[in-house]
Amino acid sequence: MAEDGLLFKPVARVHPRFHTPSVAIVGTAVLGVVFVLLRTFEQLADQFVVAIFPFYALAAAAVIVLRRRQPDRPRPVRVWGYPAVPVLFVLASFLILGNALREHPGPTGLAFGIILLGIPVYYAFLRARRVP
Repeated sequence: MAEDGLLFKPVARVHPRFHTPSVAIVGTAVLGVVFVLLRTFEQLADQFVVAIFPFYALAAAAVIVLRRRQPDRPRPVRVWGYPAVPVLFVLASFLILGNALREHPGPTGLAFGIILLGIPVYYAFLRARRVP
């Protein structure tokens, strides 16, 4: 993503010997250590589910949208029970996330807030890429 201009340029730096994204790996490790020191395993697991589940729901919704907008495209993957299964998955996802927000409003709201903060950051990076 950093190579595409969607993250800070140093994040794209590759180690000369190992050819790995060393800055990204170190940054991820530091964040991981901070999270492990500040949260219990149960809290970490809950936060992970809350943070990743909206994207699973969006992927399932994308299946429905793309199949309606582009019905003639080749389908290398068939979705069992389409369209009922993706629709049920999206609805169940909203129920799970709504329950998480009701049961743990603080941490869940924080996770959603961090995700939503990514939207203006994304557009700021896009704008910075377009400026000559």
